[in-house]
Amino acid sequence: MVEERNQPKMDAKAKRMKFQETVGKGEEDRISVLPDSLNLEIISRLPSIKSAVRTDKLFCNNSSFTDLNLDSCIFNSIGAISWKNLRSLFISNGKLDDDSIENILSGSPLLETLELYDCYGYSRLDITSKTVKNLVLDGYIVPEDYNDAGNFTNIVTINAPNILSLTIHGELLLWKVLLVNVSSLIEANLDYTRTRQYKTSLYEADEDMLKGFILNLRHVKELKIGELCSKVFFHLRAKGFIFPSNVKLMVY
Repeated sequence: MVEERNQPKMDAKAKRMKFQETVGKGEEDRISVLPDSLNLEIISRLPSIKSAVRTDKLFCNNSSFTDLNLDSCIFNSIGAISWKNLRSLFISNGKLDDDSIENILSGSPLLETLELYDCYGYSRLDITSKTVKNLVLDGYIVPEDYNDAGNFTNIVTINAPNILSLTIHGELLLWKVLLVNVSSLIEANLDYTRTRQYKTSLYEADEDMLKGFILNLRHVKELKIGELCSKVFFHLRAKGFIFPSNVKLMVY
């Protein structure tokens, strides 16, 4: 005890640098054995999410997470996920492949809401969990360097038989979004625009995609179509397409 008191104190910055150095070298640390509440406090004070991801057990295996917001993350190699109490997950500007999404879903048994904002890299959302009830796909924006690499995904399929609410908003750098199974849906919200990068059949493709949504969502109690889809909506109506009674155009 006397020796400990007489030792010079290490300031907070030096402690943080020493911790990150230990993690960066892959050395085993004593932080992982701390209670989850303290681990969560440590993660919240790290300067970036990258630092958190580099700690094996602190980030990927944490039962304290209930609501998690992640920005600009690459999930391809973070290892197995175990977020046993996570109920809401919001990911923005993140690179997610199909295996990463499966990894997240399988490791989050209580997840209720999944929101993807301007994420990219995935080609399917295969959500068979009975707990996930709300799915938000808000934009699919591919960074220029990623697109140039030839890894662009043209079609995203959604298989989510147990969700109750589906929202598709924002700018979609995609040829098409396909609904495979959303049989439990009660409400759906469509307010998206497709990026004008295609040279042929632009309006036909837009009309085909919106028509596909409407026909696949005839069972939904209320299908709201927003301002960004209104032009395509009026094109379909002018061509004689008959809209089901559950469709509500939300234009102000």
